[in-house]
Amino acid sequence: MAHADLVRLTDKWPTTAATPPGVADLLSTARALIPLAWFHYESMVVAGMWSLLAVEAALRVRLDSEQQLVKLIGRAQRDGLITDQWATRLHAARHVRNDLAHARQQDAWTVGMAAPVLATAHEVIAVLYPD
Repeated sequence: MAHADLVRLTDKWPTTAATPPGVADLLSTARALIPLAWFHYESMVVAGMWSLLAVEAALRVRLDSEQQLVKLIGRAQRDGLITDQWATRLHAARHVRNDLAHARQQDAWTVGMAAPVLATAHEVIAVLYPD
């Protein structure tokens, strides 16, 4: 995949003007890391982790809560902010985030591994903060 293809890939992920600045900054950094991975492949996993941090931040801001991510997801689901399907996907992402946060070595992801994680993060944040 060429560098330009990676740039085009990130352009497909939704963003909204309603997204709080701090959350938007985390997503922006995650998107920027994907094309940079053309030069440093391990940036793919960092982009994925950063997008998951953005999801957690989005939930914290939206729910005005400092609860653990598992509780934030449950509360967003109970409050009708996210569907059961989104909650299931976010719980899977939470496990990935935990594995990355407690890693014993550098991980590496392919585009096929990273892109769905970033797409999910962007999509759920757009649902939480629609225009």
